Amino acid sequence: MPEAVQKDDIHVRAIIWIGVALAAMIAVACAIAYGIWSQWRPAGSYDGPNAAFDFKVEKPVLDSAPQPAREAYFAEKEKRLNSYAWVDRQAGIARIPIQRAMELMAQRGVRRNVPEAPQEKAAQERQQ
Repeated sequence: MPEAVQKDDIHVRAIIWIGVALAAMIAVACAIAYGIWSQWRPAGSYDGPNAAFDFKVEKPVLDSAPQPAREAYFAEKEKRLNSYAWVDRQAGIARIPIQRAMELMAQRGVRRNVPEAPQEKAAQERQQ
């Protein structure tokens, strides 16, 4: 019976070359990143871990009692919803109370702003 021979499938030399290539690519990437960082950073922006920290943040713009401003805001909105006024007098555009606008819409119906389909237009022309 012939003796079984095990073939060496692991290529140690190839694995070593791949490791060396990966290490070289990482080193090149780190060098490029450091070069870009050292060229683009503002001068004196980072002087080391013990540099003085002088970061100023503006105070937040908060009301200590926002209720009056909130009430005034909603009062203005309520006034706009329930009053008449000109939006553009020359163009003839006016603002009317919301309740009156709903009544008018219920009486007149909603106009379609969608252009008619060609089939509908042809059917109307045939009827005339």
